[in-house]
Amino acid sequence: MKLINSIWIPIAIGLCTVVIGCEDNYDESNPLFTSELQLLLSSQSVELSSTGDERVVTLTTNCQWSAKSDAAWLTLAQSSGEGTCGLLLTAADNPTTIERVANVTFTAKILNLQQTLTVTQKGRYLNIPFSVVNIYSQGGEVRLTLDTDGRLEVSSSENWLSATIENGNTLVLNAGELSSEEEREAQVVVSVVGLTSGELKQVITVKQRNVKGVGREDFETDENWN
Repeated sequence: MKLINSIWIPIAIGLCTVVIGCEDNYDESNPLFTSELQLLLSSQSVELSSTGDERVVTLTTNCQWSAKSDAAWLTLAQSSGEGTCGLLLTAADNPTTIERVANVTFTAKILNLQQTLTVTQKGRYLNIPFSVVNIYSQGGEVRLTLDTDGRLEVSSSENWLSATIENGNTLVLNAGELSSEEEREAQVVVSVVGLTSGELKQVITVKQRNVKGVGREDFETDENWN
């Protein structure tokens, strides 16, 4: 019987030492901490924009920990620490139209307890909710806001209509005066440039004709003319 006691006493002491070492930052006033090992994330998943994004995720723990991302495009402000931490995640620019996913694994340095955070980053997009623009016969400028997170390039098929991009997402059309009574059309191509995968392009038809007796304001708001 004495032999058995002599074996178990060192083992018990060893276990106590492990638990105490893990709880160096233990705070009894914080209800999130208990005498047991904790490894909690403020969120199990986050979504980031395609244009390079950042997010802080809170790791609540009473132990030493390590963190690792499985994707090169997602970096961590720190890869290890001790106790609760607000960890900054930084995503590089996504130059494709394809959504991508990375996993960040948090591991307690004792008992190998783990938590996984799933990070989703959107791909580039271009959303233009119209395909036809009507311009009054006297010509002039029309400004339209486009929905996109990419860098835009624009071109016009006709000399009488110029097309440019301002402030990243404002399409500026400038038409010359139409002297004849015949309708004319131009094609404006809007595309996202700098993509390494996929293509984002949309064609807008610009129509101009001479409508006698109709005021400019009435003409531009006439939804039946297209």
